[in-house]
This record gives sequence, C-alpha cells and structure tokens, in this order.
Amino acid sequence: MYGTFQKHVSDELAAIEEAGLTKRERGIRGPQNAEITADGADVLNFCANNYLGLADDPRILSAATTALEEWGYGLASVRFICGTQEQHLELERRLADFLGTDEAILYSSCFDANGGVFETLFGPEDAIISDELNHASIIDGIRLSKARRLRYRNRDMADLEAQLQAATDARFRVIVTDGVFSMDGYIAPLAEICDLADRYDALVFVDDSHAVGFVGENGRGTPELCGVADRVDIYTGTFGKALGGASGGYVASHAEIVALLRQRSRPYLFSNTLAPAIVAGTLTALDLVQGSADLRARLRANASLFRERMTAEGFDLLPGEHPIVPVMFGDAAKTARIAQEMQARGIYVTAFSFPVVPRGLARIRVQLSAAHTAEQIEYCVGAFVAARDAIDCTHAKKSLQRTLCKGIFAFMTNETQVRTLDASALKALAHPLRVKIFDILAARGPQTASSLAALVGETSGSTSYHLRALAAHDLIREVEGRGTARERWWERPKGRIDVPGHDEMTSPANRAAAQIVTSEFFRVRHETLMSYLNRPQAEVPETWRDVGITITTHLDMTPEQAMSLREELEAIVESAIERYRGQEGPDVRRVSLRAELFDLPTPRTTSPAVDNEEAS
Repeated sequence: MYGTFQKHVSDELAAIEEAGLTKRERGIRGPQNAEITADGADVLNFCANNYLGLADDPRILSAATTALEEWGYGLASVRFICGTQEQHLELERRLADFLGTDEAILYSSCFDANGGVFETLFGPEDAIISDELNHASIIDGIRLSKARRLRYRNRDMADLEAQLQAATDARFRVIVTDGVFSMDGYIAPLAEICDLADRYDALVFVDDSHAVGFVGENGRGTPELCGVADRVDIYTGTFGKALGGASGGYVASHAEIVALLRQRSRPYLFSNTLAPAIVAGTLTALDLVQGSADLRARLRANASLFRERMTAEGFDLLPGEHPIVPVMFGDAAKTARIAQEMQARGIYVTAFSFPVVPRGLARIRVQLSAAHTAEQIEYCVGAFVAARDAIDCTHAKKSLQRTLCKGIFAFMTNETQVRTLDASALKALAHPLRVKIFDILAARGPQTASSLAALVGETSGSTSYHLRALAAHDLIREVEGRGTARERWWERPKGRIDVPGHDEMTSPANRAAAQIVTSEFFRVRHETLMSYLNRPQAEVPETWRDVGITITTHLDMTPEQAMSLREELEAIVESAIERYRGQEGPDVRRVSLRAELFDLPTPRTTSPAVDNEEAS
C-alpha cells in the first residue's frame, strides 16, 4: 500500500519544489539574537519575531535556570489532572492584570489557543466574521467550529458591515481579526471594528501576537494603541515573540468565557501546558516589559531609522510604524534573487511571494528588534542597496566585483601612511552613498553636507547623516574652524585606506562588508570614467584634450610575472604621488590615475597548432 501513497506524497513534494515554495530550514548555532550563526555562517538576523530582544536576555535565562532546579523539567500531566503548578496560576493572573481582563488561560501555543476557542464557544446558530488575512491558526480554528463562516476584505469596514448585516439572523456574532497583520505590518482599525460591533451586537476577538509587549504606551497591544482595551471581548496571543520568544499561548477574556474554556477546550484539556522553565522566563519577561519603557523606545527608534534610511535609498515600503517592514519588489524571481544576495552579504532575510502574498506583491519582510544596533541597521540598508544594484549588473561586472574583493587594492591618496580598516570601520563604510562621499572627499578635497548633496543628488540632511557616521569611525573629520551645521566642512584624513583581504576576515558579515566597499568603489570609479568619456569636448580646456588615456590589454602570465608587474605599477604610482604631491598653480587640475591588474576567472583557451602550408 505504501508504494502508491509514497508516489502521491513524492508528487506533492515535487509540485511544491517546482512552484518554488519549498521551505528550507537553516540550522542556527547558539541563542537567538540580532547576530546569529546559521549553517556555520555569521549573519545579522532581520527576520525573527524577537521584537524586544529578550530571547537571550540574561535575566530571563537566570529565571529559567532557577526554575529548572525549583520546579523541575516537565509536568508529565495535563492541567486538570496534576499538571498545574502555582507559577502557572501566577502567570495567568499576571497576564490578565496586564491586559485588563477578568481571567487568562494558558495553552501550549497560540495556534492551540486559536484552535480551542471557536469550537468551544460557537455553534451552528452563530456567525463568525473573519478578516480575510487572519493568521492560519484562526482560519483552522474557525473550520473546527460548526458556526456559519463569513469573511470580509482586509481592514475594509464597509465590507465588514455588509457581512454583519448578512448575519443579523445569527444567535451570536463575533468579529475576528489579527491586531497586526504579519505580512504587511498593518494594524487593524479596532476603533471602527468596535463601533460596528456595538451597532450590530457582536463580540470582538483580537489575536494580538505581533503587538503585545511593545505596541501601545504600556506595551499592552493594539487595543491599548487604539483606545479600545475595554471593548475587546477575547484576546489571544503568544509568548513566542516579544515576551521572550519561547513557546506558549493564551486566551484572556471575561471570567465566564475562560471558565468554559477550562471545561471544554480540547487543546487545553488534552495537552501538557508550558514547561516550568518557560513559565518562569515569561514571568520575568512581563516584569521587564512592565518595569521600563526603554526596550519599546529602542524598538520604535530602530524601526523608524530603518524606514527612514530605506525610503531615502528609494525602496518601496508599505507604510506604517510597526517593526514589521515589508520591502516591496513585486516580481517573485527578482525578490528571491535579492534575498539570496542579502544572505551572501551576511543579512538573514526571507522572500515572500504568491501564494503567501498576492501575486505581483512579492516582498522581503524585514523585522526589527530592540537588540539591533544603529550600525547593524545601516549595514542592512547598505546591503539592500548593493543587492539591488547587483541584480541590475551584467554578468561581466559581477565577475569583476567578485574577483576584486580580495583586498589587493588601496584607496590611493598622495600620502604614504596606510590604514587597514577594522571590522567596525569596514561595516560603517559599507554603504554605496558613503563610498561615494568618501571618494569625492579624496578626489575633490573638503566639502560641506550641502555641496555633497548637490554632487550626489541627495538632501543635505541625508549627506549630513552619512558624514557623521563616517566621522564616528575616523574615516573623515571636520575641518577645524570652518562652518557650522550643514555648512560645516569635512575632509579625508591623510593616508591610504586598505581593505583587508578575504583570508584576513573570519566573519562572513565582515567579508560581505568588504565586498560591498570594493564593488561600490569600482562602481564609483566606473561612473567617474563614463562621466569623463561622455563630457562634451567644448567643456575640456584645449591643453587637456589629448591628455586622457585608457588602456586595456590581456596578457598571458605566470603568478610570479603578474606580481612583478604589479610591483612595477605600484612603483610608478608611488613615484607620481611623491613627484606631484601638493602641487599648485593656475593650470593644475586633479587627475585620476587608475591601475588594475587581476587574473581572469577562467584559463586561457589555446588553439591547436596550424600547419600554414596545409592551411594555404
């Protein structure tokens, strides 16, 4: 029998693979945080639900460790037999107090919570009216109920009212919505929903998994944010996101509803509840959320910074303030390629396309955390820019970029002092606009934020921001005593800048930063060359018209011969730097001198010898 069934399952798997929908899991080594090791590579994590960064908070770890000794490892029983500890009751009381409800009840997951509510509370004579983009757990939970099912278009209050009117003959009506829709980061219009519920005598159900702990003034979620905390009848949520990121879910509601769930909700009755260590850790997470607003403020600042920087770089973001930030690309194949480019640059993100999201609305969902630093966010933005640019590059240009990312070049100035960038400075520079600013200061000398804005086509606020970021790592500095605010002058310090070689960096994120810097440096060099080649001759002084030259040739050499030639080229450049350093005069202009030497990615193909007499 299994042979036939095996073929059926194999065909299903093949269809999933062919549709590009296969989900692959990457093994993470170590705790969940902003920087993780996945499949052996160090990456910055921008796709976790670790909103407050509490997943590896030492205070939570300490509470969980102590609980293992005091309360044990497991329960070996369901709640109503002998699987309820005092701390489970304490967590339920604390959660109800935090959300402002009569009671709360724990489940092993929010999926179980949503799966155990509707079948218990609503029968064939009732109507469940659900937003079309609600979470899969809500959809499955509603399917278990025998109640009539109606759907309304996402956040469409006119359509919701139409469905409520269609359900006026039902015994009870309940409006069901996510507080935050996880693919868009949109917040449900709860005030309008509650108004319609009052008008049509309906209950209100909110799954607030992507909000509790950090949305609202006190972190109590979307009902608090929308001013309707006392008008929501049933809350569900999870401990697997902001509140420590472990596992477990809950329902918080009126006392009678919770009491009935304890008697009849099958996932609650027939599954073990949360392990003791998770209960203790979650209680500590609640303490941290209620004790200080610092983590919420940091998360809001990080989300705002990322949205501001990505918008400035021309990316299409869905609007909002939530730390779920969808970066829209539309085309599924392009989105997948950009996600791959991001991961190659040490940024862990995931692409979403049809059928997870509507066709033509493919996106990369970025999730910010309070654990992210401003530097990590800037690096992520720079990686997005570089990935977007890489998708538009020709194969030849990408091959050149890969070849040159070996630390074999220097940003040359007319000084002999050399600074090799450390990891922190390298990541700070790893942004296309910063490389361009850096190059302009080297080529043209001191500039202000305003003058740079005119040169790079940005606002002075944007260039001022990037100048400060570069200065924080001593890559540039203020010109003492010249200008204030955005008219302050900035310059490159004297000396040469070297990018470390590939083998010198142990972190994939650092290697990715080096690749961004090198590829952007050569892109800027290419733009400068094309600007020169396309410049009208009338704009070039007559004495300079025959000076410019570009030479490209291909040679067959051994590594030793190529190294010898490299040393000759370096000597020529060094000699020119020494000879013309600091030269001034009416006819003196800044000249760009480029020297590039690199092996081609494939060996030269040698044609077979030809007998000239026979050929003739």
